[in-house]
Amino acid sequence: MDTIDLVITAAEWGEGKRAHVFGSFLLSCLGEDGSFIPLSKVATGFSDEALQEMYEALSGIIVSEDGKIVYVEPKIVVEVGYAEIQQSPNYSGGFALRFPRFIRLRDDKSPEEIESLRMIQERFFAQSVR
Repeated sequence: MDTIDLVITAAEWGEGKRAHVFGSFLLSCLGEDGSFIPLSKVATGFSDEALQEMYEALSGIIVSEDGKIVYVEPKIVVEVGYAEIQQSPNYSGGFALRFPRFIRLRDDKSPEEIESLRMIQERFFAQSVR
């Protein structure tokens, strides 16, 4: 499983036992112009403690809400494992992570140090060659 560092740009309220915290997170990579481009969602790999920690960290940086979706300032960097990168019309960058899994918070990295869309494209083409 490869890993990648991305920033959280939105979260969705959980259901069931996760109803009081965010249950999934929209991850974005860095565009050439410095914007953040949605790439994938992640909802697995979180312990109950990690979900609570994410809820507390994101609650203070909410910029807007739309139903169950909460948009946040792009400040929280996470490391995510994935099986492969695939092309996807669902995200504006044209790619998505297959089987993404939360690994850890990356409080040692700033949002400007995450993977760029160009790096995502390079990873995609490199895995196609394998």
